[in-house]
Amino acid sequence: MAQQTQFEFADRNTIGAYIIQKYNDKELFENFIKHSFIGNKGIEDIYSECSENTWRKLATEKNFIEILLQYDLISINDHELKSRKDDSEKKGDKPQDRIKVLLDKARVSITDEITIPLDCLMIENDDSNIQIGTLGNISMVTGIAKSKKTFLVSSITAALVSGKPVLKFISKLPTNSKVFYFDTEQGPAQTQKVFKRILEMAGLPTDRNPDNLSFFRLRPQNKDERIEMIRHCIYNNCENLKVVIIDGIRDLVSNINDPDESSTVTNALMKWSEELGIHILVVLHLNKSDKNPRGHLGSEMSNKAESVLSIESMGDSGVSQIKGMFTRDRNFNPFHIFINEAGQPELTDKLPGPEKDFLSFDQQTYKNLLDTIFVNCADPLSFNDLWKKVKLKAPLIWKLSNAKSKALVHHMEQEGLIFNNSVNGKRKMEYILGK
Repeated sequence: MAQQTQFEFADRNTIGAYIIQKYNDKELFENFIKHSFIGNKGIEDIYSECSENTWRKLATEKNFIEILLQYDLISINDHELKSRKDDSEKKGDKPQDRIKVLLDKARVSITDEITIPLDCLMIENDDSNIQIGTLGNISMVTGIAKSKKTFLVSSITAALVSGKPVLKFISKLPTNSKVFYFDTEQGPAQTQKVFKRILEMAGLPTDRNPDNLSFFRLRPQNKDERIEMIRHCIYNNCENLKVVIIDGIRDLVSNINDPDESSTVTNALMKWSEELGIHILVVLHLNKSDKNPRGHLGSEMSNKAESVLSIESMGDSGVSQIKGMFTRDRNFNPFHIFINEAGQPELTDKLPGPEKDFLSFDQQTYKNLLDTIFVNCADPLSFNDLWKKVKLKAPLIWKLSNAKSKALVHHMEQEGLIFNNSVNGKRKMEYILGK
């Protein structure tokens, strides 16, 4: 046996499980597996991993022999297999080489019964729903930094775990389907905030973990550990698993422009999705310059994904546009969202127009704006609360940035439309509506 053979993860574990199951010989196991370590795993970790029920179910003699043939490892310490090999050679049969085995598996027959991939995610369009995700495939969400990509992915996840439409996303998953969410970028507080937002949008309790959504934070690990953790998790918990979300895939490679790394990760995603019959959705940044998914990894994913959704901020308006960059089915009409006061994405038809100077509007326009802000407000508003509400409630055509919203508050105070709530002549940063 070649001592430098590097097994694929699933092949290694299937072989290991077969040896444990058939021979219960740890020394034989170690001799066979010791040259195929992944990351920093030791032989005890791999032995424990291969002993799990998921792999023991796959450890049939047929699978074992097939893997040996694929890797040109015919000669092992198994008299029964050797005898079968000798009998086969006496009949004139020759061992199949790895390429022939792969070709036989790859051959397409017109008489094969092919199961059509099941829809898992659709988008509500004008007259019908449009497919954007099927089981056994991969897709991608992209946008420049801070364009609300995670809000978009949170909405998709909420639709998948609730079975209810969220924004325009519609789940087609069977009952009891599970979703895994892997975050590679954010800290503990931010990650839990995203988790809570998903549960709130899905209408699920936020005081306990849901049965159908598991959330993982991979920021502390290196890229190899992240890949291995994702792979281990999905293969060992594949029962009812239907969708895996990786936010973001850039942290699974060292160099986003490395062709080999990019191909390896993309091919792994395609393999996992097909072998397990799941959908894998990844998140990746856009280049600011050319608005293409970043790096060689972005090109690879765009070529292989069945759908690529993009989200783009519309200036300082607070509105973001969601559209299909690439879809295999017919494309959907772009739609728009903004983040409401509860911190949740919400659909909107109010789109920003040409920029205008908000200082040019008459006082009645300002009064109408202030009336909507103070209508149910019995107590004074702090400066921070007031300018944020001004930005949220002002017409989108004003295109108020944070700085402009603060300037508008000061302008309306100078116009006598709002008053600083002073106490004993001391100015406080609290405001009430003018009379």
